Amino acid sequence: MTGSETAFRELVTRYVDLVYSAAVRLVNGDTQLAEDVTQTVFADLARLAHSFARGDAWRLVAPAHLFRGQSYHAERASASSAGKAGG
Repeated sequence: MTGSETAFRELVTRYVDLVYSAAVRLVNGDTQLAEDVTQTVFADLARLAHSFARGDAWRLVAPAHLFRGQSYHAERASASSAGKAGG
């Protein structure tokens, strides 16, 4: 394992509970969606890690960006389900 992989593993271990807790609140208690959001946050963070400067800026940028996207998808799925149930 490289130093970057070790550092990323430590970052995930340290912050996964925080990100998950925030996700649960942001998706109104939908734990399955919160798990998906949490996984997406860290997957995208791994993909975009090279673009982040040293420090904790990722904690402000990555989750906010991803939660907005997940909220949009959740709203669309909810609207789609409501449309199917009514029709």
